[in-house]
Amino acid sequence: MMKQNTIRASKKRLKGSPLFIQGAVIPELVSGILKKLGKTDTVGGHHIFLGQVRADRKQAKKTIAIEFTAYPELANKEYERIRKRICKQYKLIGLEAYHSLGIVRTGEICLMVFASAKHRKEAAGGCIEMVEEIKKKLPVWGRELHNDKSYSWKRNTSS
Repeated sequence: MMKQNTIRASKKRLKGSPLFIQGAVIPELVSGILKKLGKTDTVGGHHIFLGQVRADRKQAKKTIAIEFTAYPELANKEYERIRKRICKQYKLIGLEAYHSLGIVRTGEICLMVFASAKHRKEAAGGCIEMVEEIKKKLPVWGRELHNDKSYSWKRNTSS
């Protein structure tokens, strides 16, 4: 198996967390990863997923933000376990994810997954599987904040 790259970007992860950042994912994170992995001559393809908070409408209520909370100790441990498995399964050279905690407004990015591999199909497969595993298995919750000051708990789906 090839050596796994861990990328450091301009917005810092929360102390001790390989996954979480406070607030929205910023564009500099994507460009920082591209700059570092662009210098790696074994990478043939990258795949990036950006999850954005959308303004859902439910019964005359409009989502204006999502407030993300998590059980970080458990989420970090599970994230690393999943990450190692996916890297091995898809022969990835790099696999990074950033997930927001706190309030993220509509139009802002709350999740970024970035996968790199020798070939595009492996990068795409690893990226998609990581997104699904994060949504299914990590103890992360989203409270949708509505324009009328009410809220509802977000349910993750596979679509």
